[in-house]
Amino acid sequence: MYETHSWHYPRLHVCDRLLYLRVACLSSFGLTHYIYTSNPSSPRNTALEGALAACHGLLSVRLADADELTHTSDVLFVLAPGGDATRHIVDADLLRRMKKHAVLVNTSRGTLVGSDALALALREE
Repeated sequence: MYETHSWHYPRLHVCDRLLYLRVACLSSFGLTHYIYTSNPSSPRNTALEGALAACHGLLSVRLADADELTHTSDVLFVLAPGGDATRHIVDADLLRRMKKHAVLVNTSRGTLVGSDALALALREE
């Protein structure tokens, strides 16, 4: 998809606690800000955020809450393990808060995105 289109997303945000493994992979898509949310039990590592930003030429790498992610993301990646704790974390409320032009990319288990909520969101204007 990205090889055949010259799309540019100035703000690409990632929703996941796998931040440290994904910045290198996603920085090649031209993102300038990398904003993520994580498991509340995962401690924030501001030194690593700064090092990742410097290493990959990003303006910022920082932790944010899910509300900020949904309101500011042009592209929202969902990268989380499946299971009861993450079932339908992408629900009608989260989808409603996203920008109308935002792209949702679920690279995780299908159970993370509520299918009925997604179908409804796609039908809404």
